[in-house]
Amino acid sequence: MKILFSNDDGYGAPGIEALTRAFSSFDYEVVAPDRERSGTSQTLTLVHPVRVIKKGERRFACSGFPADCVMYSLLGVLENRPDWVISGINAGPNLGTDLIYSGTAAAARQAALWGVPAMAVSLCGAHKAEEKEYDTAARWLRSRFEEIAALWRPDTFININLPCGISEKDPFIRAVPARRFYSDKIEKFIAADKSEYYFLMGGAPKPPVDPNSDSYLVSQGKIALSLIKIHPEAAD
Repeated sequence: MKILFSNDDGYGAPGIEALTRAFSSFDYEVVAPDRERSGTSQTLTLVHPVRVIKKGERRFACSGFPADCVMYSLLGVLENRPDWVISGINAGPNLGTDLIYSGTAAAARQAALWGVPAMAVSLCGAHKAEEKEYDTAARWLRSRFEEIAALWRPDTFININLPCGISEKDPFIRAVPARRFYSDKIEKFIAADKSEYYFLMGGAPKPPVDPNSDSYLVSQGKIALSLIKIHPEAAD
């Protein structure tokens, strides 16, 4: 089985390094952004060329966005089409409506749009995480990979959120994506030349209330797994 690893944190991020260690016995390649690309959603590079640089054995850095990394890989950057795409392990959660903005989710979604099974994997609380937390999460995923892979269905991708502090034996719980509500605001800054700049100051999300949601389960220290549809659906 051939796996393509990608992410939105960059080709040398600790999450992707942990995945390559845990899946070292697999035939895999890494094609990931050459810099931080968090929050870029399904952005594609349409006007400028995309540069792909070999950074080592089975590892490439792409100047584009997470969706670019996957699409260009499937279109010929990789000699052989992967059987699976795993995006992550993201440094931070990707819960519920956050999936609209997530570059991690976008890489998995792009693969699924092309008919390749895919999953997005995120480590919640990762801003405080040490390397061993990523390694535990990666080993957990490896030990359950076949079980989780069997859940995939066409026109979906699998979204997994793991809290810090899990053990490799912890189970996952099927969850529904939460509706996340933030108390966002902007702050204005006036430079010496009188130019005006604005900074988005994101507040903490409101506490989750749906006990079946991914956000609630993670807040309780549980591993949440959801099947996410990739196609927009019209309301009745």
